[in-house]
Amino acid sequence: MNFIQILILGLVQGAAELLPVSSSAHVIVAEKLMGLDPSSPENSFLLVMLHTGTMFAVIVYFWNSWLDHYFTDAKRLGDTIKNIVAATLLTAIVGLTLKLIIEKIFMHGQAKAEVEQLFSYLPLIGGALVAAGILIIFSGSSEERWPATGKIDVVKASLIGLVQGFCLPFRGFSRSGGTISAGLLLGIERRQIEEFSFALAVVLTPFIDVYELWRLIKAHPEVKFGQEFVKLLEPGLAGMVCSFAAGYLALKLLSSLLEAGRWKYFGYYCLVAALVVFGLAYQESAMAADKSLQPVSTIDHSSPVAPAPAPSTNAATLPPAPLPVMDTSSPATMQPASAQTNTDAPAPAMPTNATPADAATNGAPAPTPAPAQQ
Repeated sequence: MNFIQILILGLVQGAAELLPVSSSAHVIVAEKLMGLDPSSPENSFLLVMLHTGTMFAVIVYFWNSWLDHYFTDAKRLGDTIKNIVAATLLTAIVGLTLKLIIEKIFMHGQAKAEVEQLFSYLPLIGGALVAAGILIIFSGSSEERWPATGKIDVVKASLIGLVQGFCLPFRGFSRSGGTISAGLLLGIERRQIEEFSFALAVVLTPFIDVYELWRLIKAHPEVKFGQEFVKLLEPGLAGMVCSFAAGYLALKLLSSLLEAGRWKYFGYYCLVAALVVFGLAYQESAMAADKSLQPVSTIDHSSPVAPAPAPSTNAATLPPAPLPVMDTSSPATMQPASAQTNTDAPAPAMPTNATPADAATNGAPAPTPAPAQQ
């Protein structure tokens, strides 16, 4: 991965992370368009480091508001801690349970099965975007009719954490979109649920960072701590800086639209983004089908075909000559089988006036001449 790719991913992540449009879906689509594998440990870790950059942007942006609303007195600080702990516990329970269900049941308990392997599955991302868009539109429309003015308590915080847990395994279901929509439906005032949602992100992100760092180290056991390890982290650190800058600007846009009552517009955007993702998924499947129909050539055209070796005239490679066959009619002589006569066949009849020389030329033994009459 080169610096230009890291810069693009950092800007995409930072701009979309703090908007309820699923930054993960945008980053995964961008990675696919650049020919990268979103499910690899390297890219999963890069994605988390991009989240970390936007987390620092959240801290800088909301720090003064958190000081005013959460740290003014001991009671308010205690209530805030209880709400955050309750929401985070529900998130961990639901998120880990879904992770185990997906890996053990839907992925059939395959060896080294991880829910992160689904991060590159575009139809699932498109479906999650549709679900998030519908939720955002519904909550925004409801909030327009019945403006929320309530406060956050432990019960409401737990329900918000429950929704956040459902968002974790599914890229495309925006965490901020889900939590803020849940808060609006529970009657929580806009600014309060916005601050609480991103406070949950600050608490949750370090745990996810540690998990993805562990996956990265496990995928590269040959890399030891030191210069090689720092080099392995360089893409994530560079992307974190880019996402911080883009995230801070995105937060300003989010706050202005949310406080102006235009929350549902993000839902419409999610539906449009889902159509784009479904289109990319169809194109990807069509390309895979065309590739599978192409005949597979077994000839390696990358290297010239070696000419067949010329037939050798070496005597060692010639077939052995036929062995001579013993002529049973004459034990003292040996002749090749091709010249052997059939001794079992009867000798041709001799004419009465045949001479011994004629008999010899016909292949029969010459008759012994009779002794002369005395």
